[in-house]
Amino acid sequence: ERLVREYRPRIAGSTLLERVHATVALLAEEGLDFEVIEDGDGAETSEAGDTVLLLGRGCPCKRLSGGDRSGCDHDRRLLEELVGVSVESVAADDLPNEFLCGYRLRARPE
Repeated sequence: ERLVREYRPRIAGSTLLERVHATVALLAEEGLDFEVIEDGDGAETSEAGDTVLLLGRGCPCKRLSGGDRSGCDHDRRLLEELVGVSVESVAADDLPNEFLCGYRLRARPE
């Protein structure tokens, strides 16, 4: 909750993609390297910009929790609050080789 109060005013944008890019810029200031990929799920029913993959080359979960992924749920909830969308963790087996963690962000239906 403290992080949400501190970071939320710095996340601007009217679209999911704008808010994700603002979040990635904030994470970069904290030393975390994330890449944004639009329409990450490849679903035929997706509209442009309603699903985004956020892939990390470093994993804050492992760094903070000694190697396990128990911190990932904390990060997932933080992303939900900051970006204002549904967020799910991407399974390690589904990540491209150079990435250590990932999240799928989906715009909530209006």
